[in-house]
Amino acid sequence: MNPASHRLALLAVLILTAGIYAPLLGGFWLGDDLTNLYGAHRWAEDADWLALLHKQFFEGVSEGGGFFRPGIILSLYANYLLAGTHYWGWWLPNLLVHLANGILIWCLLRRLSEHAVAHLRPADGVHVSRWQLGATALFLFSPFSAEAVAWVSARSDLWVTFFSLLGLLAWWGPGSTRRASALRIWALFPCLLLALMFKESAVLLPLQLGLLWLTTPRLRDFHRSLSLFFAFL
Repeated sequence: MNPASHRLALLAVLILTAGIYAPLLGGFWLGDDLTNLYGAHRWAEDADWLALLHKQFFEGVSEGGGFFRPGIILSLYANYLLAGTHYWGWWLPNLLVHLANGILIWCLLRRLSEHAVAHLRPADGVHVSRWQLGATALFLFSPFSAEAVAWVSARSDLWVTFFSLLGLLAWWGPGSTRRASALRIWALFPCLLLALMFKESAVLLPLQLGLLWLTTPRLRDFHRSLSLFFAFL
């Protein structure tokens, strides 16, 4: 499969995914959605951004401060400002982030397959490309992702995946120059911080990168090693 046809196949998978989820455009609010809708409405009426930021960064999401997820609350507030109480305007960002995650999965697998093909026979490259596309489709169609896409208030799973994949791709991938490569590698740090603002499960990202660092000798350069150290901190 040549690169052009591979990209067309990816586009077809993305369109099919959007078609599968399209009926949800006419969906309805579920559970915590109503609480978040009311909170966004109240903050929009008060127009007090300083109070909102203070609450999300120093008081936690719930009254008991059980979670620290300012990213999702601020995204819901932005949703209210842009879409009001129109459900589709709240749900559509979930679908778009899910599709973006599929593209990142495809890019990451392409980067990993380039590394693998270097150790395989030329004919094996075709099979690697097919598996790359198949794995991307499996991620996009997986029923385990459906809740995060279909339920507005579960978008934290989508965003933590997005920033984690973006950080992983930046940390793994080479740049066009030595300076560009270093800047891209250090993009891991802001990606990790943004992921943590959406969900605390992002703390696993440094561990996952650490496993790659241990098993892939070429990743043990100065910038990757130092950025990984700071990611653990």
